[in-house]
Amino acid sequence: MKKTILIRVLLILVLSFQLTGCKLDEVNDDKGTFTVTVTLNNDAIQGANVELYDEINEIYLFAKTTNTQGQVVFDDLDPGTYAFECDYEDGANNYYVGSSTGNKLRPGDDKQVYVELHLYQRRFQKKFLSFRLK
Repeated sequence: MKKTILIRVLLILVLSFQLTGCKLDEVNDDKGTFTVTVTLNNDAIQGANVELYDEINEIYLFAKTTNTQGQVVFDDLDPGTYAFECDYEDGANNYYVGSSTGNKLRPGDDKQVYVELHLYQRRFQKKFLSFRLK
């Protein structure tokens, strides 16, 4: 009796998945992923800040920091158009920026984005000199 009920339940589940087109191991293909690689003079940059924006609605979403390969992954994103703004400050007081706009994402996409940084400004350390008045 219990075996018959279990078989019927399993049969109903299998038929319902077939009728709806779902698979037991199916992932959500309604979302997409961007992998952003940040470089400076074609070298991957670890520790760069990468900000993600919804470009159409001009909304800041969130930020991540690049790993040792100069990459961050933004996954589980809704379809849309996205922009990335990147910045990085090295140990020599140099400030670098870069951006990428118009990145369209469709359901199920797994896209690569490359951002090359360029020098924005050099920050000089202030040195105070003391003078002796005679």
